[in-house]
Amino acid sequence: MSGIFISYRQDDSQAIAGRLFDRLAHRFGKASVFRDIDAIEPGARFAEVIAERIGACDTLIALIGNGWLDAKDGQGRRRLDLPTDFVRAEIAEALAQ
Repeated sequence: MSGIFISYRQDDSQAIAGRLFDRLAHRFGKASVFRDIDAIEPGARFAEVIAERIGACDTLIALIGNGWLDAKDGQGRRRLDLPTDFVRAEIAEALAQ
């Protein structure tokens, strides 16, 4: 499956990601646009689904809001610095392709 992958931080850009998803889905079809909240079934292995969908996409759109760079985890560490940060992993995987 090819298409568009929307990468975003939920606490920073969830509303914008939703509106963007709706417009892109209207234009290109819902099956051609991936946003995690709409496309990952309960019980699915999140990291595997993300890697698979990025590998199959033609375009990754990274939504970067005001708090994107400095978002912190529960321990006060900047999330972007953590190798387990999904947004970091999504963008790195797309750039590697």
